[in-house]
Parts: sequence; structure tokens; C-alpha cells
Amino acid sequence: MGDAINDLTESVEVREASECPVDRLKVTLKTGTDDKRCGVPVHVVLGLRNRAEPYWFYLGADSFNGGSVREFNVSLPRGTVLSDIVTFGIYTKSWGSCFPDADIHPDNWDLVSVRVEIPDFGNTLLERAGVGGSTLVRFTGDLHYWEGGVRLADGVLRRIPLFSWYSPSRGDFRATTDRQWAGFATDRRAPDYAFTRQDGFVFSPETEPRSDLAPLYTWYSPARGDHFTTTDPAWAASFGPGPNAHGYYHLRLEGYVYSVASGVRPGRVALYSAWNPAHADNFLTTDTTRLPAGYTVFRHEGYVDLRP
Repeated sequence: MGDAINDLTESVEVREASECPVDRLKVTLKTGTDDKRCGVPVHVVLGLRNRAEPYWFYLGADSFNGGSVREFNVSLPRGTVLSDIVTFGIYTKSWGSCFPDADIHPDNWDLVSVRVEIPDFGNTLLERAGVGGSTLVRFTGDLHYWEGGVRLADGVLRRIPLFSWYSPSRGDFRATTDRQWAGFATDRRAPDYAFTRQDGFVFSPETEPRSDLAPLYTWYSPARGDHFTTTDPAWAASFGPGPNAHGYYHLRLEGYVYSVASGVRPGRVALYSAWNPAHADNFLTTDTTRLPAGYTVFRHEGYVDLRP
């Protein structure tokens, strides 16, 4: 993808009460040297605490000249309050009458900065920019989505989506909260990972550890081509510069989930690990009623939220 994506989680101070109603956002986007062509649509994608599915708002498909600044008013669902806003994302994908060969030659364009304001309050909810005016994110044929987390001053813990992908050539299921792997139906990642589903929401890695939360780590075995995402404390204790006793390298902290001991509550769903010995593959899922052939559940990892 070329450009490294900066840390996208943004802590901001919101001076107004978190339960104040919000009916719109003002979004300001600045493009970089590589412009966005006509026919390439752009959407705002919001994670809202009071909605099970992301909220999409269409910004249009006009061209963005290099170095231009565009402002948009984003209407919010009726009844939205400030504390409902969990994440803010930009989704773009090449298609349209102005760009007929999008699937063969997708449009690449640079986003230098993003600012999200609450006009009625006069507050900035999120502001991100590339260091020294450099590119914040470069959208390509492979990367369609950028997300910035929103954290309010009231200390509400924020949840982020847990995405699931599958590679047929590797026989590997991969679960991650990595924003570069944020996915939607029909999305693909090299070599042949296909987006399969979203398995609820976990607490972000920036969350302060709590007794009722368990860290969710991802490990990878080059020999097996297998990603393993687990809360198992025995694995958490095997950190090191090289592989652990099982031949897996530690990759990342995905976030925190409710511990098994915390118990099931309304709005939560259990998270399980399954294993396929024929493929030597681990599979993390909240839906054990539709396990792929050859997979058997072997561990209860904890609980995740159905909504952000």
C-alpha cells in the first residue's frame, strides 16, 4: 500500500455534556498531490452506539483536485446524542460512469487531513493530519477504508470492530481489529484473503486494564501460515523476541474482551476458538452454529459486545 498509516485513534476533549443531542457533523477533507477522480464515491461511515450496523452517509463522487479542501455537512439519525458516536470512517471505492475501468485500474488518491466538528457546539470531535503535511492515508485498489476512533472526555470506554478474513490458498482464518483490515462484503486483501464477517466489538488496545477484561492477542506461525487470536494467559506469558514453544510469533494486541468469568450479559455474545487439524488452522468466531467443515471448538475466549 506504500504509505504507512499513522495511529488513527484520537483523544479529544468535548466540553458539552455527552448526552446532548447532535443532528449533524461538519467534515473537512484535504487531499494530497494525488487527486481523486470523478466517479469515485466517498462515504462517511459512523459507528454509533445505538445502532447495530454502521451508519453510512454519501458525500458524493465529484473529483477532488490535488491540494483541495472540501467541506461537507453530515446529517445524523434522529435521536443521536454525543456519546453515541464511537468511530468515524471514510470509505471510497472506484466505480462509476466517469471511471469505467475502475476494476482494472482503480483510482489511487491521497488524504492529507480530516477534521470532524460539531457545529452546534463549536467543538472539534476528531482531527487527524499526516506529519508535516504528509499523507495521512493513501486510498488504493486494496485500501478503501480509513477509521479514526473518537474518545469523549467522560471516560466512556470505546469499542472497535473485530473483523474476520479467510485465505483459501493458506487455509487461514484471520481475526483482527487492525484498521488496515477493516472490511466489507466483497473486499479482498493479498494474497487472496476475503472478508467474511464482523464478530462484534472489543475494547480498544488503549483501554486501561480492568479485572473484568482480558487482553486479546494475535500470534502467527510462518510454518503453518496460521493466525491465532486468543486470550489464553499461557500464551500471553510466552512473549519474546522469537517464536514461542509452539512456533508462533506475537503480532499485536487486538484489544480487550470481557473475561469468561465476567459472564454473559444483555448485549454480549460469546467468543470461541475452533481448530481444524487438517488445515492446522485456528478460527475465532461468535457463531458456533455455522462452523466450517473440519473445525471444532476448543476454547471459550470471553465475550464481545454486539454493538459499539
